[in-house]
Formats: sequence, structure tokens, C-alpha cells
Amino acid sequence: MKLERKGLYVSRARQRTVRWGERGDVATSILEAIAVPWYFTMIGADDIHRTLLGEQDLIDATLSEFLHQKRSDCSLPLGRGELPMFVDALSEFLVGGKRLQPALCLHGWRAAGATGAPSVSVLRVAAALELFHAFALIQDDIMDHSHTRRGRPVVHRQLAIGHAGHPAAGELGVAAALLLSDLAFGWFHELVRSAPMAPATAEATWSLLDRMRTDTMVGQYLDLRAARTWPVDLGGAVEIGLLKTAKYTVEYPLRVGAQLADADADVHRACTAFAIPLGEAFQLRDDLLGVFGNPDLHRQIRPRRPA
Repeated sequence: MKLERKGLYVSRARQRTVRWGERGDVATSILEAIAVPWYFTMIGADDIHRTLLGEQDLIDATLSEFLHQKRSDCSLPLGRGELPMFVDALSEFLVGGKRLQPALCLHGWRAAGATGAPSVSVLRVAAALELFHAFALIQDDIMDHSHTRRGRPVVHRQLAIGHAGHPAAGELGVAAALLLSDLAFGWFHELVRSAPMAPATAEATWSLLDRMRTDTMVGQYLDLRAARTWPVDLGGAVEIGLLKTAKYTVEYPLRVGAQLADADADVHRACTAFAIPLGEAFQLRDDLLGVFGNPDLHRQIRPRRPA
């Protein structure tokens, strides 16, 4: 049942089991449950699901092309013979990701009035968000002392296994993972810079990305500071969720996509009004899975974060 109201509708969530390990289900299940902006008034959750899956292929192709070029750089001189290890490790880490931020970026682009297939420029910026996400997750797993992600050993443990003959394999694995995350962060910038944009669009887009980076780092610090702090500060937990999830996972990707279509202030405000409750819902669901979920299916259970 849909209730039309000022360009918004509320869709009653279907009573079904969500298979969180499958791509697209996270975004689809949340979008079914809450109010969404005018862009979604003409399509249902099944349409959103199909669109997310189709555009993940476009994002994957963009990432594959970029990383293939990085692998080609391995043939260059000056000690780049070790670069394949990093390219392979990052490529493997990206397998199984939901591509949620890139998909929301593309939806933000359309919400601002863009039509047709996304351009190379839009795809590159959207795909770059996945590299930023990889950077953040790799470092987050180190700080959380996590063991698994997406059903596999975390990156720093995989790299330690790969250096099993080294006398300090564990320390080297952590250090190498930090370097890999730095590469992912640098390549995020590189991929955005490779996207053709008008000067004004580029300036506004970079401004949003700079704020996204700052908010994410502050949110991570607050998360670390709150580790195992009792009693749990509800306001602090909400602030962490706002900075690390609502804004980073949903608001900024939507607004970056909208900016690529040169959205005006009203569209940006609408994206924010939509994104914050969506991100909060995502964080609440994620916290429940983090505490009560099966780590083999969902993620490493992490007791330190105040949920």
C-alpha cells in the first residue's frame, strides 16, 4: 500500500526473510520499509532491486578496468614488482561487496533529473566511492581486531598468511594492509580525478567528498573512543551512527550523484532528508546483526561498539 504525500510515499515492508549475504538485498529491504523521495514514487522495491543489480555490473566493470590499468603499471621500472600483490589483494577484497554507495550515487544522479545510461564520468565517481569504502573497511578491521569479513579472513590476516615464512608475519600483515588501504584511498582520488567534469561541477563534487572524508574520520574516532565504555552513551552512539553510516553510507553518495547532475539546493536538501533516516535504519539493522547475527553469514561480531 502506497500513501502519496508531497512527492513522498511510504511502502509497507513485505514480511520476508532478508538474505543479507546477497547483493542488493540490504538496500532493497530498507527502501521497502521507509519513506523515499519523489524519484522512487513511480517504481517499487522489485524495480529498485533489479536496477541495483544491473548497475553493480557497470560499477564492477569500471573497477575492473581501473585495476587492470594498475596491474599494467607493474611492468614499469623502479621497484614496482610488488604492486601485483596489492592489486590482487584489493581485487579479492572487492569481491562480494554490495556496491551500495556507488548504487546510491547513481540513484542520486537520477533523482536530480538525469536520464539514460550513466556516463563514464558518473560511473568513475560512483566506482571511486567503492575504493574509499575499501580503504575504510580495511582500516576498520585492523582497529576492531576482526577475524573475518564477507566470510573470508580479513585483509591483514590474509596478508600475514601470505608472508607465513616471515619472522614477524602478523606485524607485516597489518603493516601491508595499512599500505593497501592507503593505496585504495589514493586510487579513490585518482579515479575521481579521471572523471571528466565541468570546473564548477568538479569543485562542488570535491567539496562533498572532502566533507565525507572528514565526517567519516571523526565518526571513526568517536567509535574508537567509545570502545567498551559503560554506561553506553545513547547520544554518542547515535552520533557515531550518523557520521559513520547515515552520512557516509547514504547521504554523501546520494548528494555526490545529485551534484554530478548539477542539482540545486532543494534537491540536496531532499537527498539529506531521505538519507538520514535511511542510514539510521541501516545502522540499527547492522548493529542487530553484529550482536546477534551469524558471523559466517553476515560479518565478524564486534562487541566493542556501543549499539
